[in-house]
Amino acid sequence: MRFDTSAPRRTSGLSLLARLSVVAVAAAVVAGAGYGGAAAAPRSSGLGLAPVGYCPYADEPAASLGSEIAGMRCLVNYARRTAGLSALSSSAVLGDAAMLRANGDVRCDQFSHTPCGTAFTETFERSGYLRHVSEFVVGENLAYGAVTATPRSIMLRWLRSPDHRANILDPRFSQMGLSLYRVPRFSGYRDVALWVNDFGRRTAECSPVPRTVLDTWVRTLSREPTIAGLRQALVQQRC
Repeated sequence: MRFDTSAPRRTSGLSLLARLSVVAVAAAVVAGAGYGGAAAAPRSSGLGLAPVGYCPYADEPAASLGSEIAGMRCLVNYARRTAGLSALSSSAVLGDAAMLRANGDVRCDQFSHTPCGTAFTETFERSGYLRHVSEFVVGENLAYGAVTATPRSIMLRWLRSPDHRANILDPRFSQMGLSLYRVPRFSGYRDVALWVNDFGRRTAECSPVPRTVLDTWVRTLSREPTIAGLRQALVQQRC
């Protein structure tokens, strides 16, 4: 099924998944040291989508928010295990970062990793995930669709998108946090489910260095017009 790239229909709901967006941000904060580059995510022979019935609530759009989030967490870890990777542990702090992102998108009515012009890492900072760390890597997948879209349908779209899949299968990540918002209106649509999946890994020791952006780049992905782009940044931050 093709992505819906038409103008928002303000008088009806979404038919399925409308949009995806991905950002991967890597950061090294050791004073005087550079970042060695991102490790390539391993390839698997198939998509790695869990079979129907394997993950409870993954196929139940009417389940509670907590149940759907549990279903999505199961789907993410199934895909990683299928690719020979370790499962991601659940981080309440990353979950808070995901909720902050969803809240910002809804408040600004923007489907964005930087709603209202905020910095991408702001939600990770506000949640406390980047507090007292010397090195971290974080990433984020976004999606929104109709409230009738199941966690499986969202995961299928993420796995079919090379860059969303790369976040899910990135061997550098060790933790994840998930958020699901159901809102009556978003981005011109009615009855929308907004998903945020945040990924991360961090170390606990922190060197007191000033926060300085070392290098940033942004490129637009032309092959998938509904994907906002991929952003990477090397930063230093104060403890």
